[in-house]
Amino acid sequence: MKITPLHPDGTECTHATRPSGKPRDPDAAVPPDGAHVTARFRRCGHGTGPLHPGDQKAVAEFTAMLTARQRPTPWTGRGDVAVRIGQRGLERGRPLPEQQPDADPVALVLIHPDTETALTGTLHCARTRIHGAWRTPYRLLTRAHAGRTITPDLDLEA
Repeated sequence: MKITPLHPDGTECTHATRPSGKPRDPDAAVPPDGAHVTARFRRCGHGTGPLHPGDQKAVAEFTAMLTARQRPTPWTGRGDVAVRIGQRGLERGRPLPEQQPDADPVALVLIHPDTETALTGTLHCARTRIHGAWRTPYRLLTRAHAGRTITPDLDLEA
């Protein structure tokens, strides 16, 4: 999903801004309405009224992701699993069909969060790396969603 920054009057915002929403170039012309892009939701200005539907969707997805990340659903040993990759990332893992629910390490394959195609071969994942059962809001934290690939030398055993 791509969010286009908009001015309060609905026109597309094209001036370069800092993450704070202020112009990057101090000599840049400020739009006539004095509005700037707010980095958080990519909404231009501090206008009154309801959020743009695109902004509402982005806010709802982000809030759902934060809630799911803070309160993971425990994994029962069946179904897809959210596996911690690095500091903040999660990936969707699917245990092998013959996998025992209480096995440690868990034999699984990392799959694309949307298409469910395999991204890796069989990996052995330590139970300490399992964040919980897979939930749809986690897709925002995956490398596939960000357009990055998973390194072939990924080690999930530690």
